[in-house]
Amino acid sequence: MIKKFKGGAKILNLRFLQLTDIHFHNDNYNTLKMRNELIKYVVELRKDGEIDFLLITGDIANKGGPYNCEVKKFLNDIVSAINITKKDVHLIPGNHDLKRGETRTLVIDSILRDSSPSDKLDKLQDETYQTLINAQSDFFTFYKEFLGIDYPSEKLHFVKSSDNYNILSINTCLISDKSGEEGNLLIGKNDFTNLFRNYPPKKIKIN
Repeated sequence: MIKKFKGGAKILNLRFLQLTDIHFHNDNYNTLKMRNELIKYVVELRKDGEIDFLLITGDIANKGGPYNCEVKKFLNDIVSAINITKKDVHLIPGNHDLKRGETRTLVIDSILRDSSPSDKLDKLQDETYQTLINAQSDFFTFYKEFLGIDYPSEKLHFVKSSDNYNILSINTCLISDKSGEEGNLLIGKNDFTNLFRNYPPKKIKIN
């Protein structure tokens, strides 16, 4: 990722690794071999230049399954292979990183039947919001254990900044509930707009 700013005053050259849809539940020979080979591949990638940060973009678990010691070890091995610290790891949930239940499904169906579901999301009462967000509680616990910091669940979407870049973390799982819904998930418009208020002012960065 290279960005040249007007006038050539500053050139940023960033490299990052993205992992997604890990679905960490299999432990058969082929899966274990693939994970080991991936770590070796990451080490080879570093020979072409340092990797600045790691993106893990959802579905670490599978169908709401557990985050066991093995997935933590695998991801820690990736971080070590990249040779970065946890502050340069950025993690968001996917629709497999949550627990589903009947009450939550009924709430979601009610929201989707509204004439403006996105506006409805912006106006949820605290009790309704907690019913929805609690489905991600296992993910939030994993986030804290893995990164050592709390997921800002009261914000849902947030910005993490470093010296050279901003990462916009957008959580699309609040009303995730059904198979095949990928590409059709909703977020509240106001929540999304408020995300941009967290940008550090007058900073020249990659976003």
